[in-house]
Amino acid sequence: MCCQQVLTQREFLDTRQTNSAHLDLVATPHAAPLARLFLREQARIGLPPHSLATAELLTSELVTNALMHARTSLNVGVTWDVDDKIVVAVQDATQQTPTRSARQLHIYEDEIVESGWGMFLVATLADDFGWYLLPAGGGKVIWFGLGVADHVPA
Repeated sequence: MCCQQVLTQREFLDTRQTNSAHLDLVATPHAAPLARLFLREQARIGLPPHSLATAELLTSELVTNALMHARTSLNVGVTWDVDDKIVVAVQDATQQTPTRSARQLHIYEDEIVESGWGMFLVATLADDFGWYLLPAGGGKVIWFGLGVADHVPA
């Protein structure tokens, strides 16, 4: 599914010993929380709490970006190897390429909301990330890889 192309193009995971799980989501406000829940269910792979929290945050960012910009159904994939490194990929159905957006302030019912930090967080916190277009107009996949540190940084 959506992780397969990442695994063939990158050497982030030991592809001889991986497991994967995928989830289809509709484009609703419930997609990001459902993606986090799905990731937590897969966390039985042994992710320590600090790595799981980072993976959940980055997954939320990718799903939210897809919802805001692609507005299509999504496929979320999680692949992990025996070293507990993970790749999370989000596939949407558009060929619209990701662009760097300016950070913006939005006012919603007397509340100021800042946006435009999602991919900055992904670039800062992930060990690897990227995106690619699927062949024959099949949409695009954006993904991140996260290695599991043996200890929490001091």
